Amino acid sequence: MNQRSKIAVVGYGVEGQAMLDYLVKNNFSNITVCDYNVTLKKKMPDGVSVRLGEHYLEGLEDFDVVFRSPGVNSAKPEFAKARMAGTVVTSSTQYFLEQVPCTVIGVTGTKGKGTTSTLIYEILKAHFRGGRKSVFLGGNIGNSPIEFLDKLKRSSVVVLEMSCFQLGDLQKSPKIAVILNTTTDHLDYYPDRGAYMQAKELILNHQDRDDLAVLNADYPYVKYYKPLVKGGVKLVSVKGRRVEDGVQVKDGTIYYVTDGKEEKIMPVSKIALVGSHNLENVGPAIVVAKEFGVTAKAIAKVVAKFKGLPHRIEFVGRKKGVAYYNDSFSTNPMTSVAAIDSFDEPTFLIAGGSDKGLKYGVWAKRAVLKSSLKG
Repeated sequence: MNQRSKIAVVGYGVEGQAMLDYLVKNNFSNITVCDYNVTLKKKMPDGVSVRLGEHYLEGLEDFDVVFRSPGVNSAKPEFAKARMAGTVVTSSTQYFLEQVPCTVIGVTGTKGKGTTSTLIYEILKAHFRGGRKSVFLGGNIGNSPIEFLDKLKRSSVVVLEMSCFQLGDLQKSPKIAVILNTTTDHLDYYPDRGAYMQAKELILNHQDRDDLAVLNADYPYVKYYKPLVKGGVKLVSVKGRRVEDGVQVKDGTIYYVTDGKEEKIMPVSKIALVGSHNLENVGPAIVVAKEFGVTAKAIAKVVAKFKGLPHRIEFVGRKKGVAYYNDSFSTNPMTSVAAIDSFDEPTFLIAGGSDKGLKYGVWAKRAVLKSSLKG
């Protein structure tokens, strides 16, 4: 791709806008924005063409390069047609991984990606405070890494939250790949659970022998992903399983384990995050932090203060003795179950949303058992 290449940016959401800004800033001059919406909130830079409305995907084969945004389904036949015509169909995530000069930590999973990514970022930022290394956070958490690509040095570290949509068509993997819980989701997008799992595995597929995968030993999926690992692998267990390399929780204490030798990190009771399921997010963050030489004391200090992100079991206030929590980021039955299980007190659950093609039986039984349901 060069400055005169004919480029299409397909999808003008957060990533599409960031990709366009990057291309314009770097003097690419033949750009077309393609989007289903007939009106765009942001004004186009001078010289940028638009293709809007129902037929926005027509003619993609006429471009040299197509940048597909995560929200546009990669299985659409127009992309296959473009590839057959010789068009390079890629994404801003793929382009970033091709160009980035430094270590990238990628985090994916059904839920917990944002919490884990942010916790890793906070630990490393505290560790490298003083300018030894610059640490960046981006991806599905809200800002495209393309926005800071030009600021990166070889000594920098990037933490990326990576959704299944950003992993689609990926031909390069991050040096450290973290896969959290993988339960069924997005069946309004994928034909079945197998296709969803295959999308997640792309974070591992292009790693090398010197790279690292971090997996959760408590989930059956580890048997599916572990054989795909080409480099090192470290496991996390919060349910008492013995781990030779990684993190395990035993008798209310978190340990980092190397070749079977345990190093105490902190008591579980000192974690600020609400909900026992958040141990599954803390564990991988500890593994990654230790890869960068962070001490147990420094890790524990950050984890003890980290209260999480907005809309994830977020305490919003107390009135007349009733505590109110916002967990609107739980858009999946099993993550909602995890939130319900976080409280021992009598609980009222207010729930709603759209159908994603998932099964709600377990969620319904748990909601009735542990709470009074409103919806």
